[in-house]
Amino acid sequence: MCWQPCFEARRPGTDFCDDCWLRLATHRSVDVRSAVVSRDDIPLEVLQDMTEDMDAPVAYAARERVARYAEDRASDDIDWMEKTS
Repeated sequence: MCWQPCFEARRPGTDFCDDCWLRLATHRSVDVRSAVVSRDDIPLEVLQDMTEDMDAPVAYAARERVARYAEDRASDDIDWMEKTS
């Protein structure tokens, strides 16, 4: 079965519980995994796991997003340090 109703509590700030994120990130359909990696609310640890996806475009997209996340965090840290100095 591809999907079934889930009544677990959603992960804060996202549309899915932890189990659903895991199931979607490891779904056998590359289309589903591609959609998951492009979501704005994907948890960082799910995105990091998807960097090792068996489908190269999915893995590359995940790696790109993780790199962008790291750059954004570094930029935020620099802004914070400049504001507090």
